[in-house]
Amino acid sequence: MTAVDRKATTYAIIGIILMFSGWFIPPIEPITQVGMQLVGIFVGLIWLWSTSGMLWPSLIGIAAMMFSDYGNFTTVLAASFGNYNFASAVFTMAIFGVIEQYGVNDYIVRWVLSRKIINGRPWIFTAIVFFTVFILSVFGAGLAMIFMFWGLTYKLADDLGYGKKDPYIMMLLYGIIISCAIANPVLPFFPWLLQINGIWSSMSGTSAFSYAQHLLLVLPISLCILICYIMIMRFVFKADVSRLSNVNTDMFDANPLPPMDKIQKFLLWYIPIIVISLFAPSLMPSSWRITQILNSAGAVGITIFLFVILCLIRKDGKSIVDMRYLGGQKITWDLAFLLACVMAISSALTDDVTGVKLFLSGILNPIFGGMSPFILFAVMLFCCLFLTNLANNGVIALLLLSIVYITTTEMQINNIGYFVSMLAYASQVAFLIPGSSIFGAMLHGNESLNATFIYKMTVWVLIVTYLIFLAFWPLSIILY
Repeated sequence: MTAVDRKATTYAIIGIILMFSGWFIPPIEPITQVGMQLVGIFVGLIWLWSTSGMLWPSLIGIAAMMFSDYGNFTTVLAASFGNYNFASAVFTMAIFGVIEQYGVNDYIVRWVLSRKIINGRPWIFTAIVFFTVFILSVFGAGLAMIFMFWGLTYKLADDLGYGKKDPYIMMLLYGIIISCAIANPVLPFFPWLLQINGIWSSMSGTSAFSYAQHLLLVLPISLCILICYIMIMRFVFKADVSRLSNVNTDMFDANPLPPMDKIQKFLLWYIPIIVISLFAPSLMPSSWRITQILNSAGAVGITIFLFVILCLIRKDGKSIVDMRYLGGQKITWDLAFLLACVMAISSALTDDVTGVKLFLSGILNPIFGGMSPFILFAVMLFCCLFLTNLANNGVIALLLLSIVYITTTEMQINNIGYFVSMLAYASQVAFLIPGSSIFGAMLHGNESLNATFIYKMTVWVLIVTYLIFLAFWPLSIILY
């Protein structure tokens, strides 16, 4: 056994011991025995998620809940894999996996980079690169966009005589990661935000926000962050873009794509249909029959219906949906199983039978109870941005979500949805260390970027994100 294997095994053993420790530790008032079991499972999950990945720890966490006194096999299964957010996340990934599989994203990228507006305009070109990555990442093509545009950046460097460690090239590589990361929580029906909002719903009994409310806040916030990052590149670090003065669309038309076929054209138009279908219930009058039907079906019913339509489309005698390919390449099962586990453990921990909510309230209320909603928001936002850059961002976001719920239960906060949106969003701005997020790992794994550069840029991005979220507080009060 190698040193790496011994380390991984040790971490796994520690996590499993922590997970089942609640069976042997006497209850601490007002936590009950079943509460101690669930707290042990939760602590073990946090350790394992941070050290051993997401897939098998989530599954053993679900199994441990089945052995606890909280519920039986049927109860836990319904709360995890039977949760509507799990199904919605899987089918959403499958839908956009089909769109990516047929190369529709390549045509969108090529169209954007062939606009004449970039000719001789280095900063317009820079902005278009970031906004293209952002927009396509919003629709689930994030990792593909990172690799595609990193390749584009290196080709640009070779063509224009930049070194791979030139400050502008390094900032462009870093900005591509930012553009992808902040796109993750924009559409409310995508996995990460589904998870955060779903956990809140399981704890409070109601959704934190409507799709329209969330989008009207986070979309301008995202655009402001990207614009500010470009301003930092230009005016703070004074990136040299003189070599880009000759950039033009001919550079990207050297290898033209073949004309789109009928399936690709259909899938291109299917993207706005998907978005409109999922947002429609939030925008249409509640008295309309179609609104009532869509609300009854919910996000999961709509996504299943949209996926079925794709299954009915055929090419060369076969359905365009290849489930083996989607299941193996496009559905992120680690995230899906994490979502299932979190749905179950979060709702269980806040159940009155555990006593956990009462215990934490007694600790947190004296600390946060006297704060105004704005000060509480500012403190939670700082904690989220700071801690997610020093630990696993998903784990920190889930911890803070529970704290926000417990702390605000007795407070009259009309824009509580902004707290939830903030935790989902700010937890994605986690790049400082490799273990903070997948994006942090990718940045530190890029040979053109050194740790000092990443630390420096991340501090600037965190400051900008913090100030922008605080600036949008008044708008959140109006929208909610």
